[in-house]
Amino acid sequence: MKRVVKKKCVALVASVMMLSIAYSSVSVVRASNPPAAIRAKICETASSKIGCTYKKGASGPKEFDCGGLVRYCANIGGVTLEADTAAENFREFRNMYRAVLKTSTNYNRKLGDFIYYKEFDENGKVIDNGRYMYIYHAAVYIGGDTIIHATSTAGKVVKRSRSTSYKPRSEVGYAYCI
Repeated sequence: MKRVVKKKCVALVASVMMLSIAYSSVSVVRASNPPAAIRAKICETASSKIGCTYKKGASGPKEFDCGGLVRYCANIGGVTLEADTAAENFREFRNMYRAVLKTSTNYNRKLGDFIYYKEFDENGKVIDNGRYMYIYHAAVYIGGDTIIHATSTAGKVVKRSRSTSYKPRSEVGYAYCI
């Protein structure tokens, strides 16, 4: 009888601990909202990089690819990302509880958010590129439906409309600095 009670107590304590950890993780994500000054600095930094050369694998200060630009701006926001690729730096944000997945195509974007994209083929099917969550691109949201991103198509960092550059349904999620 004592063994059964002891096992149930251990199981109950373990369950409470797991719930506590899960709750604190969710709280960190929900409570995370960087000060306006950090968001403004991220937008200012991204804007200052418009016109810089696109170079695959580069993360600044004068050459960038999309993941490198986000990495550079995240550093300004106080978050050090190790990865250069968009997919891997989103994974890093998630692992730090500093990323939030959107739940609809109309999530509440804020200045300084980093938006991540997946790609679709002509039939509307997600292209499996072998990357984390099929992410292939990232951008900095600066408000007014506008993003700044490094693109190989233009060969540089550019400012564009979010809705005409990429379809909102291709947005995987967003991250921000705490």
